[in-house]
Amino acid sequence: MTKQAAPKTDHGTEYHVHYLDAESGRLGHETFDHLAEAERFADSKLSAPESWATVDAVPAAGEGRLVA
Repeated sequence: MTKQAAPKTDHGTEYHVHYLDAESGRLGHETFDHLAEAERFADSKLSAPESWATVDAVPAAGEGRLVA
């Protein structure tokens, strides 16, 4: 997995992992609160040469306003 700069704090950020499950050929998605957990999960998905996984830092969805 290619390492990229990521936010140093997990406050207000969630981490989305998108990956290819090489066994089933399906795409998957998981969400984590902490970068280290997301990276460990992504690394675990890299079991075959054709496998891939990405970790994206996304602002956490908070309680938003309802719009009428």
